[in-house]
Amino acid sequence: MTTATEPAPIPRTDPARPDRRRWSSLAVSANDPILASKIRPPGVPDWALPRPRITKLIGESARRCPLTVVSGPAGAGKTMALALWAAAEPGPVAWVGLDGYDNQPVIFWSYVLAALRRSGVAVPKARPAAARVGASDHLFLLRLASALAAQDPPVTLVLDDLHLLADPTVLDGLDYVLRNAGPGMRLVVSSRSDPVPLVQRYRLVGQLAEIRAGDLAFSVSEVGRVLAQHGVTLSTGSLEFLTRRTEGWAAGVRLATLYVGAHPRPAPSRVLDPVAMPQVEPLTEREREVLHHYSCLLSVAEVASELCISVNTVKSHLKSIYRKLAANRRGEAVRRARQLELI
Repeated sequence: MTTATEPAPIPRTDPARPDRRRWSSLAVSANDPILASKIRPPGVPDWALPRPRITKLIGESARRCPLTVVSGPAGAGKTMALALWAAAEPGPVAWVGLDGYDNQPVIFWSYVLAALRRSGVAVPKARPAAARVGASDHLFLLRLASALAAQDPPVTLVLDDLHLLADPTVLDGLDYVLRNAGPGMRLVVSSRSDPVPLVQRYRLVGQLAEIRAGDLAFSVSEVGRVLAQHGVTLSTGSLEFLTRRTEGWAAGVRLATLYVGAHPRPAPSRVLDPVAMPQVEPLTEREREVLHHYSCLLSVAEVASELCISVNTVKSHLKSIYRKLAANRRGEAVRRARQLELI
């Protein structure tokens, strides 16, 4: 008599939800493949405005507190502010640009180790018994925290886009290393939301520095300097109007600059027309998702299928995206969104 058996489960392949049983067989090694672009700060474009006020604020925060959180919506200028600070920072800076694949401990710590080595920090070489990164392995984190505690001068570890990390094992390990590295390491993170497991403890004991969207917002004088870099000079009243309209939002200022440059008015005193000037609004989370898929050359129907929404809903989102980005075509919207660091 043949007994029916259940089919073997299919292994999960979602990079953001890895199979924990496989972690203990993986090792963090100096020879692991590493994308160099993830462990160095992004290049600062020619049009980027040096912002000594923000650079000083980040530097003082990192020296004063073990944890600094730079938070704000997409396009607030978080990454650019950190890149400008890192370029001016005299001490060692280790940079990791995060993505969804870093929710696997072995991958996350591989990049952290590579970034630390690149910054000149002597981290312990991984051994098979000590480098396995899994839920029950404590020795690797202990050795890393011990090595960082002896670091002099201290290293600043920057984790860009920390909101993409959701795995509790990764976040718990990061918390452990930060707590036990002492003055040898400072952690600076950018995020669209508060990394709650990290923030609460440090806020309670007064060891958290918070740089919010309001701090990152461009002032009237900074907006004027951005426009001046593009050969545009506005009257004081128009500059104040533009700053109010964009609320100092970095991506909005950049978009408004492109608009003003494309709609010149007679010199010497340019005055913005509040009716003609488009309302600069941030993209919603769903609009960013739609634009991300649309930038991959998917059709409207394919985008709808990927996001499990109707074709008409996608079209409605695209209409809103084009309006907000002052674009008429796909390529123009995608190019502008990338310039503004929205996707």
